[in-house]
Amino acid sequence: DKGTEFHFDETESYNGDFYYSGAAPGVFLTKMISANKKDTITFHYTGFSKLNGYPSESYTRYDDIYDNGTVPASVTGHSQFSTLHTEQRIYIVKRLSEIRWREGKVVFNLVGGNDRVSNIQILNKDAVVIKTIQLVMSVLDNAYSVSHPNNYKLDTLKFKDRNNKDVEKYAFDYYGSGNFNRMSRDFWGYRNGSTQTHGVPSYNNVLIRTPPSGSGYITAGSGAYRGSGLSSRAGVLSKITYPTGGTTEFLYELNRFMWHNISHDGNGLRIAEIRTTGTDGQVQFKTYRYGVNESGYGTISFVPEMYDMTHETRFLTDIIVSTTQPSTAYGYARRIFSSEVLPELAYMLNEPVYYSEVAEYTGTLNSNIGKTVYKYTWGNYANTILGSNPTPTLNQLPGHMSLDTALIPRTYIREFNLWNEFTLGEEAYYKNNGNNTYQMVRKKNYYYTRAITDTVNGTHIYKFLEVT
Repeated sequence: DKGTEFHFDETESYNGDFYYSGAAPGVFLTKMISANKKDTITFHYTGFSKLNGYPSESYTRYDDIYDNGTVPASVTGHSQFSTLHTEQRIYIVKRLSEIRWREGKVVFNLVGGNDRVSNIQILNKDAVVIKTIQLVMSVLDNAYSVSHPNNYKLDTLKFKDRNNKDVEKYAFDYYGSGNFNRMSRDFWGYRNGSTQTHGVPSYNNVLIRTPPSGSGYITAGSGAYRGSGLSSRAGVLSKITYPTGGTTEFLYELNRFMWHNISHDGNGLRIAEIRTTGTDGQVQFKTYRYGVNESGYGTISFVPEMYDMTHETRFLTDIIVSTTQPSTAYGYARRIFSSEVLPELAYMLNEPVYYSEVAEYTGTLNSNIGKTVYKYTWGNYANTILGSNPTPTLNQLPGHMSLDTALIPRTYIREFNLWNEFTLGEEAYYKNNGNNTYQMVRKKNYYYTRAITDTVNGTHIYKFLEVT
């Protein structure tokens, strides 16, 4: 009762499918009241309807077909096919428009008709503008469909005084972007430079069952390349120019990680070098190397594989005459190979590459005065634990298809350990003795106590069999 009060009375909403329509994905601060009740700060918002769309592809395979004479032609006639999708969702989003307090307010002026900020004005209690921050933007790349707005980038940030005169100006440059192919992306959503029109990778030696002739192996999928490339730099900040005329440039490289004992490129960028140029033309460098003993690679919790992007459902129509005579049942298995991971695994794609060591050189690799090595600790390598649903065991009556084995068990997240992130454990400072030999001069260590205060249990349910 004696502290500052915080009120959260604004929400965003999702107007999507039947199950989640009206859900509130965001809650916003609307009021702060001081402990003595004499000062109040209020936050005001403007609502916008935003269309979110995401292209995907599914490759469908029907097999394990029982009683070919009665199975629908849509199954037997299209045993394998791919479909392109564009899922669109409408969100009602809120954008901050004003912050008010006793001595004045801050106004966020939006570009007419949309939610981009044109400028920010600071006004005193007499409603006089005392400072303006102007945001100058241009199109970063065109939207992939006419129903989606273009993406914009911030080119210039201008600070103006009460007379609307420029006081300071910052300029920003970016790696080139331009139009893009909606399927040219790696598993994590970054551009990979491909020109493909499909999103489902190809999987070799996929087991199929084709009663009554037996079983065999096929290649399933659309052949999409989902690896990573330096095209993921598209639209990323490359340079800042300061009011003094000095600049900072950012050079990136792909993250690298070990998976199945092989080093891979993937999921986003890391800083390779930062170049800062002063007004006198002098250039200072910061250079970064990653991994244990600067090996170049880190660790990752999850890389999508076939079982993480595919799900199987069995369909059975069963009219049983008796338990001793064949029924008029027909059935089949449907497996969908998707360009996206299963919804219950989607969180895993947010997990970055973790580096237990990062070395920061003051200078370049060949010319520096020393380096700082940061070491990070993680209580458990697997931040989340994956599991597979158990294979259903179903009784089989005469004349029925085999139902006791799922060719593709469904994978899900069995245990979330979201609190168990990497933490800084050590900073070691080295001086360059020449000839690229280094001597540690001092070190800092950090210690943490991890405590699990609660465990929340739940139930994971999915549909394996559909009977009509």
